[in-house]
Amino acid sequence: MKLKKTQLSILVGLTLMTGLASAATFDRADVRYLSPSELAQRQPEDPLQEAFGPLNFDSEQVYNQYNPDASLPKVEAYMSNWGQYGRKWSARELANVYDTVVFSFLAMCGTEIGDPDITSAVESLRKYTCNTDINPRAKKYEVMITDMWGDLAAAIPNMVEMISYPENSDFPLLTRKWYEGQSAVDHGALGALKRLKQQSPNTKMAFSVGGWSLSHLFSEMASDPEARQVFINSIVTIFNNYPMFSQVDIDWEYPGIETGQNIWNPADSQYYKLVIQELRSALNAAGKGDVKIAVAAGAPKSKMEASDLKGLVNAGADIIHLMTYDFFGTPWAKKIAHHTNLFDYGDSDLSIDRSVTYMIEELRIDPKNIFIGYANYSRNAANAIITSQSPLNGEYTMPTGTNVGGSWEKGVYEWYDIQQEFLSINTTSGLKANTSRHPGYQLLTDKEANADYIYSENGKFFMSFDTPRSVYAKARYVKEKGLGGIFNWMADYDTGYMVNAAREGLGYTPKADSSHIDMTNIIYSCGENITTREECIELTNLGGGSSTPPLGANAGSDVSAQFVADKVYRLDGSASTGDDISYKWSIQKRLVEGVDADAIVLRLARSASPKIHIPAGVEVEETIKIPVKLVVTDADGEKANDTVILTLTSGDAINHEPVADATVDKTEVVHGTSFTLSGSGSSDPDGDALTYLWRQISGESVELGNKTRESITVNTESLDNIDQTLKFRLTVKDGQASDTSVVEIHVSPNEGGNQAPVAKANVNHSSINHGETFRLNGRQSTDADGDTLTYLWEQVNGERVNLGNATQSQIDVNTSSLNNIDQTLTFKLTVSDGQDTDSARVSVQVSSTNNGGTPGGDYDYEYPTGLGSYTDGTVVKIPGQGVYQCFGAWAAYCNDEAYLPGKALDPNWITQQWRFMHD
Repeated sequence: MKLKKTQLSILVGLTLMTGLASAATFDRADVRYLSPSELAQRQPEDPLQEAFGPLNFDSEQVYNQYNPDASLPKVEAYMSNWGQYGRKWSARELANVYDTVVFSFLAMCGTEIGDPDITSAVESLRKYTCNTDINPRAKKYEVMITDMWGDLAAAIPNMVEMISYPENSDFPLLTRKWYEGQSAVDHGALGALKRLKQQSPNTKMAFSVGGWSLSHLFSEMASDPEARQVFINSIVTIFNNYPMFSQVDIDWEYPGIETGQNIWNPADSQYYKLVIQELRSALNAAGKGDVKIAVAAGAPKSKMEASDLKGLVNAGADIIHLMTYDFFGTPWAKKIAHHTNLFDYGDSDLSIDRSVTYMIEELRIDPKNIFIGYANYSRNAANAIITSQSPLNGEYTMPTGTNVGGSWEKGVYEWYDIQQEFLSINTTSGLKANTSRHPGYQLLTDKEANADYIYSENGKFFMSFDTPRSVYAKARYVKEKGLGGIFNWMADYDTGYMVNAAREGLGYTPKADSSHIDMTNIIYSCGENITTREECIELTNLGGGSSTPPLGANAGSDVSAQFVADKVYRLDGSASTGDDISYKWSIQKRLVEGVDADAIVLRLARSASPKIHIPAGVEVEETIKIPVKLVVTDADGEKANDTVILTLTSGDAINHEPVADATVDKTEVVHGTSFTLSGSGSSDPDGDALTYLWRQISGESVELGNKTRESITVNTESLDNIDQTLKFRLTVKDGQASDTSVVEIHVSPNEGGNQAPVAKANVNHSSINHGETFRLNGRQSTDADGDTLTYLWEQVNGERVNLGNATQSQIDVNTSSLNNIDQTLTFKLTVSDGQDTDSARVSVQVSSTNNGGTPGGDYDYEYPTGLGSYTDGTVVKIPGQGVYQCFGAWAAYCNDEAYLPGKALDPNWITQQWRFMHD
């Protein structure tokens, strides 16, 4: 999944490590563990919504249960090990939903940073899971978990508790638990998967190795027989230690293609086949012949060719997860396009059908090996101008500051937000654009591409995304083509609508004994440019013409009205679907309230729209409830049913909407103090009892506790000590109607509380030759309050060089433009936490190539330059002490000043990680 740059952090034990997610050409999600301060800055200056944090984790959950059918294609889903953090997502939602859940990601020890903007998982491997001080058994190329805390110790909502103190910070102990295996792991994401397997024994578990930011080492490993052996043996060990797993997913992005800073080789595909072949042989030898091997593959033809997918299948791969999404994204896409379209359109050369056809017809891959992907997230563009709705055509430009609406990253909304912010969904009217929240927004359908999107002509906002309709169509495609199945990126984002649509498109039927939502009208909801239901059904059923949707009864929405004797009330079951259906309505007499059931008159009971009335003279109570059941029968005699409730209120007792009144005891507070939200002023004209629900809609996220109380006291200590405004929405309900009210609170910084940041300016080479490049690095700068830092580099001495984007934490500077003379360049780094600033300087000696200058002499850094970057093999000149080489198992301590030559209290501490070379 392609990502835009966004501030990230990875929470491991009690340590917070920061990094950046990447942009442009990246092909797999690596969004990891956002801190509260980063959450608050999710969408600064978002032009589309007030909220600066994901709003809708509480979007309605509608997971249906379906009858198993081994003859039908399968449904798989990737699950992250980072959704447990900011998204507060729980694996509980996966019980009996998917055929296979793919746990993501694991990685190889020794993996280096392939993309300098995505470092969190690599840093976690270095510092924890693959650090031999913590894990003496770790070997280069061994497959390991990437988040020791999150995978083994953390609490997963509604699944497992956090491991107790002090075990939760004892990383050597957690490492031992990893090697001891499934029986020793009861916490974290792996503990949650273990419990899920107990709750849902028919759900298969898989783990994925790699992904975009963790693919750096694949090429090196694959080309080395000994390295392959370590890699393969570690995978077999995982299957032995964790019997809940029955599938491995190899996500090498991408073999045979230069991507980021990953190692690559034009012959990668040949070695990749050896990896799969030897892995299959090792699994068979270990008695694991039933374990499936899956590979993730890019959908463009160039990536499929470079991977030699047919060769991988011949070598033993069972499944190809074809990543048929991210065909579009900002700011890297040249023009408006769909990001996960089923068919070709206009001049586009990317589609699911094009990729699948190539695999089947040209590569001769068995369709059963192919799984196509659908996306539970959108790709957005601002300043968009659509010149053709179908086939889609249009242009866009990135707005100032690259502000494009999104959930956690600009340009990407996740399904739970799409569902509640942009769509109106119900079983009667289906799925439409939420024009009450976003006036002028249109849901549109590209008939050629068989893809949906939202567009606002006035707002010039474009959003390409999968809907239940398009997912259903993709599933129909899977079934018609005889493919192995369908999968999504990723389960963390869904609320049930998408996987339900996938199941029904493949032909699964809902369990009769389960409470389920009727998906029929939701699935057959096209854009407003598709003018007839018949055209929408034909498009969704992939050209099935008059092909009839599945049998489904729809008695319409519940009806509330004022009671009038002899008045006729009409019900409507015309939204029911099926082949040549007949109708039969009946009053559920045992459930009738407020009137004698035998006195109710039902007419036209065998039509789509029956009539009900209560004759004059019949005694009625203040409130009357009449449940009416509809049974529809199709041409084959199959039946479906639905029930609607007619509620009648007599006289003046008709329900009136409540009035919400949200107030706060203090509209201005100082950071660290509390305020109280109150809904006590809310009222109901009828005197009905009210229920309350508070939700934060803007500002840095705070803990609300019990959101259903009339009044809530909120403490601001957890917030960043900055000037900001918080907004909260109160919803009150009287059982039938609801009302909302919004209140806002201004939080000002505690001037005595903020701690200024500390700037650290480093350079990788303090002395270089003219024409060479050096890197300025400010990433060792810190803020004691955990505030997000901004950076500004300035040159303060020497001939001017081009700094490019001087607001990045690190920048590469080339000296080719300088005069070829000896000179010193000095740079100033200023960091800010939003209130206070700090600065630091660093210098670089540039030597003329005419006088034989040697960059860096025989050392990599001159202390304190590079502190924080020293690793095994790094050579450092320490002024007054000499030149030393960092080495061995304790190399991580080379970055601790307490163990530096000339600074350590005990000389014996030095020799554990520093080797003296010369003065």
